[in-house]
Amino acid sequence: MAENAAADADVLAAAGFTVVWQNRTEGFHRALIERHGQSVKIEWVYDSAFRFFPVVPDPVLGYRLHDADLAVNKVLAGAGRLAIRDYIDLIHLHRTYLHLGALAWAATGKDPGLSPLLILNELNRHTRYQPEDLAEVRLREPVSLSVLKVAWLEMLRSARDLVTRLPAAEVGCLYLDPRGQPTTPAPEQPSFATLVRHFGHLKGSWPRVAE
Repeated sequence: MAENAAADADVLAAAGFTVVWQNRTEGFHRALIERHGQSVKIEWVYDSAFRFFPVVPDPVLGYRLHDADLAVNKVLAGAGRLAIRDYIDLIHLHRTYLHLGALAWAATGKDPGLSPLLILNELNRHTRYQPEDLAEVRLREPVSLSVLKVAWLEMLRSARDLVTRLPAAEVGCLYLDPRGQPTTPAPEQPSFATLVRHFGHLKGSWPRVAE
């Protein structure tokens, strides 16, 4: 990963960009890339080859992780250190993509040393923020810490309830609907039996491109 970051930085510098390293540690590099008064942060990270889905084509990035893998990674990262942007991201994911309980359930497949309830407890342990923390995040619409806290507590309550109702033998899976898309399981519904139990495994880190 460090070699890739250095090679990318050389290419950017040769193209006239200024590269300012902000963090260079084992498994994680961050740089501020600047040119003509504009800037963007780029991060290089080390990730395991464990995947629920193969990487997918992206018109801007070439290839990227599937949305489900990105969401599961966000939950696992938050269990270790939850920056306020991650806090907001998880609320957004819960509302618009997949229930936090389903994500915490699947995350144990990537890190078997954790249980879904432990993940949720660790997420909640890192949620003490001040107004100045929120001021550092660019948002499309203004929001208050009190509104976020109410949403967060309700989300956690619902997530804890869900993971305690799912079959313990299936921990670590994503539940897929008939279209093959991750969905929030409802164990008490007859349709629960028809959902596909989808477990991740080692899939490699990058596609092989051939002529």
